[in-house]
Amino acid sequence: MTRAQNFRRKLVGGQTQPLVFECDDGQDWVLKLMGNPHLGTAGLCAEWIGSCLAKLVDVPVLECDLVEVDEQALSTIPRSSPVHNWAKPGPAFGTPWWEQCIVPPGMDSILAALPSDSDLAGIVVTDTWLDVLDRKKGPAQWNLLRGTGTDSSLVVIDFGLALTEVLTEFVLGEPTLAVRCPNEWKPYVHELGVRRALEKVMNVPSEDITSTARSIPPVWQREVPGSMRVHQYLETRRDRLPSVFEEWLK
Repeated sequence: MTRAQNFRRKLVGGQTQPLVFECDDGQDWVLKLMGNPHLGTAGLCAEWIGSCLAKLVDVPVLECDLVEVDEQALSTIPRSSPVHNWAKPGPAFGTPWWEQCIVPPGMDSILAALPSDSDLAGIVVTDTWLDVLDRKKGPAQWNLLRGTGTDSSLVVIDFGLALTEVLTEFVLGEPTLAVRCPNEWKPYVHELGVRRALEKVMNVPSEDITSTARSIPPVWQREVPGSMRVHQYLETRRDRLPSVFEEWLK
């Protein structure tokens, strides 16, 4: 497992309060640590399971990995930082630090960074399956990132408020299988794209869902007992997805 070494910076915004650390592989990683007072370990479980399953159905996500954070690494955080009040050593959810990126300022920016409208439908179907509660509505989507180079592309980040029904008590919304599509996206989410995305979700082998759900670190499992029910929860939701989207597409 990659190990954190030296604190670099704190990123602005986000309930998970991500921090950038230099790690022993020579790279900088964005880490979400154990002990977070807002989403807690349940948020880490959701980040890991959501990111891994989204990748399986071809939603554009960042590479993610588990990164070990020990007391020595935490000691490199400035003593004045409030992070010291809650951060705990243990496995963190990590993604590589992406230097050149922006939050998409609007729909034109989002669409320009996607290969096709079908990719937007893929995000909607996956968010609905995982019950992502906070794919923010409005002109700027803070949990999407777009690279700024000539090979600009869109990536989906932040699954911390997914799977809340099984991992924790509800933070937002109601415990229903509702289509998770921001209003601004609706004109660009077409039936063909939805059907293609549904096919990908329905074709994920059950054993892959189970192995992903059970791949979270044991220390996370102990703190979030509901994590052991995630695979059953996802199978149940998956069975209902086609009828929910049939109704939504009418």
